[in-house]
Amino acid sequence: MARGGDGMVDVELDEPPLEGEPAAARGRPAAPAGPLGDRLRRAARRRWPVAVVAVLVLGVSARVSDAAAARDDAAVVAGFSAVPGVAPSLRVAPREVWRVEGRAQTVAGLVLTHGSTPDGVVLTARDATGDVVWTAPVPTDRASPAAGGARPDCAAADDVLVCEVTGGGVRAPNTDAVLGGPPDMLLTVRADDGTTVRVEDATDVVDVAVADADVVVARVEGGFVRVERADPRTGEVRWSTPLPQPLADGVPPETVAIDVEAGLVTVEDALGAVIDVDDGTLVGAWPRPPAGPITVDATTVGFTVWRPAVGASWFDRDGSVGAWFPGDPVRTEVSDGSAPEMVLVRVDGSLQAVDVREGFHLWTRSGVERVLLRIDGLVALEGDGAVRVVDLRTGDLLWSVGVPGDRGPDQAAVTDGVRLLVLAERDGARRLVARDLRTGSERWSTPLQPGRAGPAVDGGLLVSREGRDHVVWGG
Repeated sequence: MARGGDGMVDVELDEPPLEGEPAAARGRPAAPAGPLGDRLRRAARRRWPVAVVAVLVLGVSARVSDAAAARDDAAVVAGFSAVPGVAPSLRVAPREVWRVEGRAQTVAGLVLTHGSTPDGVVLTARDATGDVVWTAPVPTDRASPAAGGARPDCAAADDVLVCEVTGGGVRAPNTDAVLGGPPDMLLTVRADDGTTVRVEDATDVVDVAVADADVVVARVEGGFVRVERADPRTGEVRWSTPLPQPLADGVPPETVAIDVEAGLVTVEDALGAVIDVDDGTLVGAWPRPPAGPITVDATTVGFTVWRPAVGASWFDRDGSVGAWFPGDPVRTEVSDGSAPEMVLVRVDGSLQAVDVREGFHLWTRSGVERVLLRIDGLVALEGDGAVRVVDLRTGDLLWSVGVPGDRGPDQAAVTDGVRLLVLAERDGARRLVARDLRTGSERWSTPLQPGRAGPAVDGGLLVSREGRDHVVWGG
């Protein structure tokens, strides 16, 4: 008799011969006749159940061990799940699950698309499997004159979605993208069923961010910027903070960009400002220099203001100047904010790490084209045909691996906090490889179709863009 299945192996059981059947006919030597043969046959009958039990125990133990490893892995991945841009578990290779035509974004686990119907523009929410959860009409009569082109861009504020709806716009050359301006209205809908909660005129709104269950908006009035925090369900304003400097001549209002980072509201590009997200206190404000836009980066210990031709100034949370250093800001694609006193800066083509609290330059690396991620005290860098992971505090190289020179379109940094996806080329074909973030060891690899980019992370899901299709991946 043979058994198989997960965790099992094929085993030939040593059964006693049937009455009248020669043992040799069963493929075994016959036991001798007489008392000795009787003892051997009885021993054989006792051994074969023991062998079966041993094999079963081994199979169950293997399954239990695999299940325990999977649980441990899931717990570690869950610890990084709140980090913006971190992927769901990459323990197994992802594959395409479903796709939908058109522009899409992922918010609070929902894949949102919009399209025109005979009744107007409709916002559709699908879950991670592609099933439609709800549809909601977009009140385009409140949008710009080109109402049929209304485009919602949504963010989650606890139990509701706040959608900036813009109308009109100009189609970008050689792409499907549409270049629009500030939102014409703010549409708030319930995240669970799409019910419209509130519609607000937003003709003076230039940018929107979310702070917990509230919305933070930047409004331009008479050339000045005012930032306010409000409840998107009722419109109740928590605080309203005007910025002291007007927009510089010739600077478009729509270039004002706001974000919420580490308990601070940052304003950048058209001008610079930092506001306490809880009470609206203005921590600092800076006019845009003639040389170009301002960049502001906030952490749990302070913030850095980058001004072209001036350099970078680091401030503590109260707005006191702590350090000045030269260089340009570096965009990190995925960051958990670890080692917040460490600032990465690009100086004369090299990447430098600066301890802003102590004012020390710690390490330098040349040939860095992109900073892929900054997680758990590690930094993944790409450049000179390789991905390198280094210790953030010391700059020591932990591991490196070569990558194809042509990354392909829209290839993004993807990690679940345990593994990092990198491209590889083997036997002339592209493969997507998962490597242990801390050791560089390969965990799995899967082929990529010619011309196909690997997935990126959008709202906690793995997605990719193929032509006009939005593709959702899963494990």
